[in-house]
Amino acid sequence: MDVDAELIVHRKPSHSDYLIHWTGDDIAKTFGLTRVAEPRYEQDVVDAYLERLYNILRFGLWLKKSKEPGVIEVSNQKIKKPNVPRLCFTELKVSDSILHARKFGALGIGVKRYYLFNRLGGPMHYVHKTPNLFLPPLGDAFNENSENYELLSFFKNMSEGRNAQNYIDYSLYEESEWRIIFSENLKKKLTQEFVGKYFIDPKIVHNTKYFEYYSSLPKDNLLEYLTPLDEWVSLIIYPNLQIKNASYNHKGIREELNKLKSTNKLANPELRIADGCPQQEIINQIVELDIGATKQF
Repeated sequence: MDVDAELIVHRKPSHSDYLIHWTGDDIAKTFGLTRVAEPRYEQDVVDAYLERLYNILRFGLWLKKSKEPGVIEVSNQKIKKPNVPRLCFTELKVSDSILHARKFGALGIGVKRYYLFNRLGGPMHYVHKTPNLFLPPLGDAFNENSENYELLSFFKNMSEGRNAQNYIDYSLYEESEWRIIFSENLKKKLTQEFVGKYFIDPKIVHNTKYFEYYSSLPKDNLLEYLTPLDEWVSLIIYPNLQIKNASYNHKGIREELNKLKSTNKLANPELRIADGCPQQEIINQIVELDIGATKQF
């Protein structure tokens, strides 16, 4: 192997190969959990996390709206952002998992980038409070009357302000957020085949399986759309070792994981969901870790 080839094979990438969606902050609030990665939880907490994972495996990940529209501060003004249904991921080294789990929830679903590419997702564009060429008054591509207004959802401030030491810490930029968005307006621009494959409206009665799931949720849920998991799913991070071990004894979770990654899909391509997924990725088993173990990576 020549030197250049060896460098390519052994180079350490600047970015993680995993984009991770975090969930479970509502579970932590419900049960009054104040710390991430407690060594043991009460059984009702364990059951809640297992049910969350099982539902994600069966129905997909949520695209939801915020309770209130967000804003971007730029050029000494506040610009209202569209409240478009979205699904968020962090691009991070696995060893940094606990930092994000504290903020967004302790259960992580990791996918490869093509999971987002196939759903028109991408990384956020971060801006500072100083003037920006894309945003008013210098740019008006995303004004509220523009058909592109919903794309403003991909813009975000780098910082929430100054920290306790009075420094700008760029805390939002450090999230390295990626996002998938979808709406009825975007739906008009896409083919029926594409929408049917990647986005499900659970509020529609004839989507029986998904409608029943939606109907079982609390009335104040913010769910707008579901997007199914597929062969690009590569990693699950559990809140602790106890919950990870409990998942091994959960028949439903094991069955759903075996459906995602299966040699049967090599012989029968019709079983595959993901576009462009190589054979080795299709049969590669999903890595399962607890948060306590991630700091070793």
